[in-house]
Amino acid sequence: MPYQWPNRSPLQRSGWVVPQEEGTSTDGETLLCGIAGAFSFGAAASPIDRSVIDRLSEHQRKRGPDGAGVWSTLDGRVTFAHRRLAIIETTAAGIQPMNDATGRWKVIFNGEIYNYMSVRADLESVGRVFLTNSDTEVLINAVAHWGEAGLLRLRGMYAFALWDCVEEELWLARDPYGIKPMYYAIDRGTIWFASQARALAECAPVDIGRDAAGLTGFYLWGHVPEPFTWWVGIQSLPAGHLLRVRRGENQPVAKAHFRIEDAFLNANPQPLASGELRALLLDSVRHHLVADVPIGVFLSAGIDSTVIAALATEIGATLQTVTLAFDEYAGKAFDEAPSAERVSKSLGTCHRTVRVGREAFEAMLDDFFRAMDQPTIDGLNTFIVSRIAAANELRICGPSASWGPPLLHF
Repeated sequence: MPYQWPNRSPLQRSGWVVPQEEGTSTDGETLLCGIAGAFSFGAAASPIDRSVIDRLSEHQRKRGPDGAGVWSTLDGRVTFAHRRLAIIETTAAGIQPMNDATGRWKVIFNGEIYNYMSVRADLESVGRVFLTNSDTEVLINAVAHWGEAGLLRLRGMYAFALWDCVEEELWLARDPYGIKPMYYAIDRGTIWFASQARALAECAPVDIGRDAAGLTGFYLWGHVPEPFTWWVGIQSLPAGHLLRVRRGENQPVAKAHFRIEDAFLNANPQPLASGELRALLLDSVRHHLVADVPIGVFLSAGIDSTVIAALATEIGATLQTVTLAFDEYAGKAFDEAPSAERVSKSLGTCHRTVRVGREAFEAMLDDFFRAMDQPTIDGLNTFIVSRIAAANELRICGPSASWGPPLLHF
């Protein structure tokens, strides 16, 4: 049966749909999972103030409309909180925080492991036991069995916190490309972490003075470069890095588990054979289509989103596509909608063009600035199209296209 777009009242004079149901993001941010937590690792550090974790989780409520969970150790020195956006194992079995079958490991995870089925098969072949069908449990078992080397077996985007109940050690890790965010702050023997830097700045006991390096980076490049943030007491865990914190440790230091620059520098470039680029793109799109919910594409009619949509339909995906268009461009060369609609018709997707007028655009600006985690000169188009997606109960993931993430989960 074709996907039926939610029947909701349009905003006057704008043509886009306003979210009405509880749990739908109303600020326009892309819906994603959110993680937060803390570990009192210092010998003199006090147990975690649970109210701080509750505030961190509430601040990130919009990231996960499908559920929330909190877990603490018996001594109160470790607390995890999770906001869930269900993509794989959408039943209650996928609720986080999650532990492995032995009970030794506990995890909160933002992201998706695209090759989780093949990794799971490898783990089952050596006797690892699984209680769910989720990629989250595969992540736990990969680390439990292979240690840090398990991260190199994962193909996907992730930021996670993992607690080892035996060694009393916290792991914080981020995927090689840094697709998923992870921020942390260390204060008097306690490490606080979250998916959003602003959550830590507004909720945790950290130094929120302006970071000169972050400010300089913003003026130079239009964004705050990692590992700096807008606040001097908060750091971004760099892409491809791992931070392990043991109880009683003095000052933990992050280290790389994978460096993209090293992969390029150490590579032996070879010309692509005929058809090889196409095969590589097909393989990438096929992995990104792994989900237990319907798949869609943000279609701008540019080369990137058109190629992704075409390859996805070739693989056999039944796609929903959505195009953002502005009233001021209607009938002009800048209007992408007609080209996108032709692409959709050619590919046979279920398509929707949503037009935004000047009045609605200006009305969204205040929400855009309120939703911004850190200053950036980019992201307004992504904000608008994500707001439309959230209003239509769309779930977004994947790499960036010309004006937003092209692969999305409904």
